[in-house]
Amino acid sequence: MSAPTPDSEFPPVITTEPQVSLRAILTGAILGGALAMANIYTGLKIGWGFNMSITAALLAFGLWTVIGALDKKMRRFSMLENNLNQTGASAAASISSAGLVSAVPALTMLNGHDWSYPELAIWIFCCSGLGVFVAVLFRRQMLVQEKLPFASGIASAETLKEMYARGAEAMARVKALLYGAGAAAFWKLAVQFAHIKALAFAGPSLPLSGDGAAAKVGVTSLSAGHVAFALDPSLLMVGAGAIIGVRIGTWMLVGAIASWFLIGGYVIDQGWVAVSVKEVANVLKIGGTEVWTIPVKNVLVGANPGPWLLWPGVALLVTSSLAALAWAAPQFVRAFRGSKGASAPVDRTHDVPRAWLWGGVAFMTALTLIAGHVFFGMHPLVGLTAVALTGILAVVALRVSGETNVTPVGPMGKVTQLAFG
Repeated sequence: MSAPTPDSEFPPVITTEPQVSLRAILTGAILGGALAMANIYTGLKIGWGFNMSITAALLAFGLWTVIGALDKKMRRFSMLENNLNQTGASAAASISSAGLVSAVPALTMLNGHDWSYPELAIWIFCCSGLGVFVAVLFRRQMLVQEKLPFASGIASAETLKEMYARGAEAMARVKALLYGAGAAAFWKLAVQFAHIKALAFAGPSLPLSGDGAAAKVGVTSLSAGHVAFALDPSLLMVGAGAIIGVRIGTWMLVGAIASWFLIGGYVIDQGWVAVSVKEVANVLKIGGTEVWTIPVKNVLVGANPGPWLLWPGVALLVTSSLAALAWAAPQFVRAFRGSKGASAPVDRTHDVPRAWLWGGVAFMTALTLIAGHVFFGMHPLVGLTAVALTGILAVVALRVSGETNVTPVGPMGKVTQLAFG
């Protein structure tokens, strides 16, 4: 281990362990590909993506520990190799935030745009490459001068150190991951082959007016099952709830009840959506055998208040985004003004030359404008405005992420849409 350089803002460089190895790169690429698919599926299903750094580090540690036990002559998968692995894997897993769960499917839903693989790959490369250069451009300001915590990075580093200091505890975590994966896979197969469907709730009920649209088809009260409240047999929802925590989960439940049950009941009662009625029953079958039956009578068909709930929902999201942007105004100003006092000396060992960064930003901007014009007929001025606005909002997102460990990708995207609208 080499001695630290005077006034260095970085820890000493470890020269006794390998870092950039072929196996570390390949492990990160393979795990990153699998975790990226998981994040894209999760993003399309529930609108979230998750940081996969610790997951990738644990999986790689467990994999190479097992391989090392089988081949005693193999060199140990070092902590620095694992750090490279988790960096690549988490970056690949985060590719979902480059539009794969938002703008890309939205364009297909809006006008039926059929993405070819080259088109999609080039566009995502342009968006991601531009983001990387912008992030590195502000790396020194936020990490070295202002020392923003970036809690996910700290958590990953501490987990790596604990892993290699207490291998038995790390393997226990790996086993917990594998047990969870096995349980989820088993249950998914059971749901698929046993044809287990969501069970609609028979209650509670909300009384409706005696002369409303629902009453005209014989329904005098609205149950939760009428407006699609159901027990979804998916462990994805359980896992997402465990990760996001009680606070966010509780408020999402409150939002669902207030909108789909209370406001949705009013929309249905007013006759703003066409409804009819039929008799059904919730039947849970396993292997063709009924094991649970709950009758739900007079179920409303076509009772979907979603098109009406879209507008207050969008208003809440956009207003919340603008409020978040206003709240982050001091961080925004600090990011561009820089910290007070003398700036830190340039570290030629660790800093990327500014000419390279600005050259990279210019190159990726030009490439993005060309791709936008060729693929979507986007006017260069529109593309340039989008890139400029994206760069500004990226600084806000970086700072908020560094201080709170929550990257406001959604709010920033909505602010961009609102600005262009």
